[in-house]
Amino acid sequence: MDRHRLKLLAAELESGKIQLCLHSMEDVHILHDSGVQKAQVHIQIETGMHRLGFDPEEMDALMFQIRESSVMEVIGVFTHFAQSESDMAFTLEQSLKFDQVEKKLSQACGKKLIRHVANSGAIISSVGTELEWVRPGIMLYGFPPTVEPEIQKKFQPVLTWTAPIISIKQVRAGGSIGYNQQYKVEKDMKIATVAVGYGDGFDMSYGSAWVGYKNQKCNIVGRVCMDLMMIDVSEVESPMHNDHVRLLGDGSGAEPTALELAWIKKTIVYEVLCRIGQRVQRTVHFSEND
Repeated sequence: MDRHRLKLLAAELESGKIQLCLHSMEDVHILHDSGVQKAQVHIQIETGMHRLGFDPEEMDALMFQIRESSVMEVIGVFTHFAQSESDMAFTLEQSLKFDQVEKKLSQACGKKLIRHVANSGAIISSVGTELEWVRPGIMLYGFPPTVEPEIQKKFQPVLTWTAPIISIKQVRAGGSIGYNQQYKVEKDMKIATVAVGYGDGFDMSYGSAWVGYKNQKCNIVGRVCMDLMMIDVSEVESPMHNDHVRLLGDGSGAEPTALELAWIKKTIVYEVLCRIGQRVQRTVHFSEND
């Protein structure tokens, strides 16, 4: 937390348009020293993730600060589950620790607080979903936090990433494509250059993947460059400049899914989606049923 930033947001904080999450005594001191007159806050409790949050042993000191403070208006309390998608016993242990601390905090505040603990994995397993709020993450993109096939079937990816073709070339057998002549051309090919690269978050490791173009799989050839990459469109009928190819989606246009790209990179779907860069234009589309 930053004092200067809090000061800039003082009006929004004091009107309740912005609420703060506090996870340490340092946050409490910074808030009091910032000059903000009033702020609605949510208190994070450490229950086993050991990343952020007040330890149960700190609660007496925190509750003293709350009673003495004219700045903090505590309205919520929360924790974060470490492995709600895979370890129910540990998740329930965290939930129990949270309940014990939350009751004491609510009593100290003299009112019922907004409680929120359930991330995507907990929502699936119904842990904490009876509380006031839930905090879905990966589910918002249409992906579950697990690779279990039966759970995967219940989700529909909502994100499609496309990029335009900006060049089409004929490459003769014996030539090479891309940096370091990584791809050797064994027969005549038609190559399209697409305006996307690792600078946009399309990782170099995806070079062994493909894209979807006119409902056909087109392999990526050569290295993925910073801003560009090349694909084989030899079997595509009438490829055209400015046509968009599908880099990632639900697979309905022959493109890879985020899960398939995650397998290629040996990572998780979260990273694939989070690495899509800021210079990639975002457009929201609504279906007729929305």
